[in-house]
Amino acid sequence: MDEALETPTIDDEMEQRLERWLVKFNNNLQFIFYVAEVDHGYLVGWCRGGQAIESHKIVDHETYDCEIHNIFLCKQYQHRGIGYELWKIVWNDILVSFQPKNFIVWSVDKQQTHQFYSSLGGVPKEKRKFDEECTLTAFVWHDLRFLSVNMVWNNIGDSIDVTQVSKSIVDDLNLVSERFIIYLPLIFLIFGFIGFIGNIFTYHLQAELRSNTCCIYSLCGSIIDIMNLSLNSFPMYLAAKYKIYIPWYTSRITCKLDVFLLVFLPHLSIHFSVMAIIDRFACTCKLTSPVRRLNQLKMVPWIITIIIISSCLASIYSPILYYLVNKYSCISTEPQLNSILYITLSGVMQPVIMLIFVLLTYQNVHQCHRRVTIREVINNGQFFFFVFSLTNNCCYINNVKSFYLSLLTSHLFRKTLIKGLIEILPRHLRSQYQVSQIQPSMATITRIRPRDISKR
Repeated sequence: MDEALETPTIDDEMEQRLERWLVKFNNNLQFIFYVAEVDHGYLVGWCRGGQAIESHKIVDHETYDCEIHNIFLCKQYQHRGIGYELWKIVWNDILVSFQPKNFIVWSVDKQQTHQFYSSLGGVPKEKRKFDEECTLTAFVWHDLRFLSVNMVWNNIGDSIDVTQVSKSIVDDLNLVSERFIIYLPLIFLIFGFIGFIGNIFTYHLQAELRSNTCCIYSLCGSIIDIMNLSLNSFPMYLAAKYKIYIPWYTSRITCKLDVFLLVFLPHLSIHFSVMAIIDRFACTCKLTSPVRRLNQLKMVPWIITIIIISSCLASIYSPILYYLVNKYSCISTEPQLNSILYITLSGVMQPVIMLIFVLLTYQNVHQCHRRVTIREVINNGQFFFFVFSLTNNCCYINNVKSFYLSLLTSHLFRKTLIKGLIEILPRHLRSQYQVSQIQPSMATITRIRPRDISKR
């Protein structure tokens, strides 16, 4: 099966094999066929796969649905990663076209080919002698997942040594990245949970923050953040590290629910940040402006309901455009439309709305600077909500940021947090700290009293 890895080849032999393939193309057989070519259309290899051949499909009393039938590569282009890329593309196409439950490959009985398929996740099964000179080993797959593809063949140069060194470096970097990246969801969840507890702790202690509409929206966003980290991010760590999977793909409904939550929760989190910015804009408007009604507490339940409904409507396209593939993955039926909708609704619309209201807020603050500075103490405390609401970082980092950004940018937030931490200290330590804080105020009062007496 596997001429691609070790068998020396020449161009004439490739042409002869292609002529034999024409018959199979003309017979309309159902299979996947890809070719690899370099500059000027020079053909260097191909890969073919599809439904398993009848004589190949049964191994150890188990029937396998699909297989890679042939993979072929010119000798001078071997060991450059082309074989891996051909495999990945044909593999992914087979998963979409035939939706197999399992997968099989019959490999020549050589160490290099065995290493190749083992690196792709294949498990060796039985050996079988198909003729007097050919003994093949069956490699099987049961955990069928899509593979990432690097389309880099068309620019392959003539310097094999340089290509091999570059590939080695890339492989090393990929290995380091994979070993680090699998822990990122756990790191995000830990820091996100600490930030969530910090936000709850701080907002609950300060009465002024509890009654502030901007703080309410920020707190709602923090709750959605921890939900997103728990439901969408942390399961990736469990799957990569411990092979523990949430059974989303047991039915069509749960599959669509998973995709919906994957789009809905991040959108809802950013939507609350957008509303917090709009709320700050309303604070800078004139007292007679109808926009000021947004700052009323009685409006908060209605606005939260509108936010949730609008995020649902903006995310409803995701379950519509996805369907379950053989109980292992959800695939988009319209990937281009799905990408356009996601980029428009989440990547463009929300940041643009943020930017518009940030500029409007700045304009209002600039026009009525004197009126705003009268409430300098309050607005400095509220300003950090405005700042961290502008942050729209990539992926799940956005769900971790709020507490730490608030801690860095807001004096009122830090003051409230420290006050709460003092309250939970032992009584003897708490009293010592409170005395040290009161003494400056008492000294100030002492200096004022003689001045008042002299005036009298």
